[in-house]
Amino acid sequence: MLTGIAHLHHFLPFLFLFLLITSLLRAAAGMITNFKTDKMLLFTLILAHIQLLLGLIMYLPSAFKNGFMVFGDHPLSMIVGVAVLTYGKIKSKKIEDNKKASNVIVITFLISLVLILSRSLDKLF
Repeated sequence: MLTGIAHLHHFLPFLFLFLLITSLLRAAAGMITNFKTDKMLLFTLILAHIQLLLGLIMYLPSAFKNGFMVFGDHPLSMIVGVAVLTYGKIKSKKIEDNKKASNVIVITFLISLVLILSRSLDKLF
């Protein structure tokens, strides 16, 4: 079962990064009209949480066995990246002005992208 999770955790980031970058560009271009019902933002958030959950499922057994510093700060930066992504999505839903909501999405998704890519670029390929 862990082999299947490992394969999914390896290939899912390609789809997730595509959606994250596309959502970021759509928000920067002002193409999102309703932040509450936008499906691409929702799928980006769902994939981020699935990817984080799969990573934690693989990390925790080895962390309990070998100590929690097995992967250094990799899990922490992923958790913070997904938390920032989630915060941006929730915050943008509460803002009525589309320009301000777009700015929130651009800033938080960009921070999340930098955090995630800074720790996973070497593990991605």
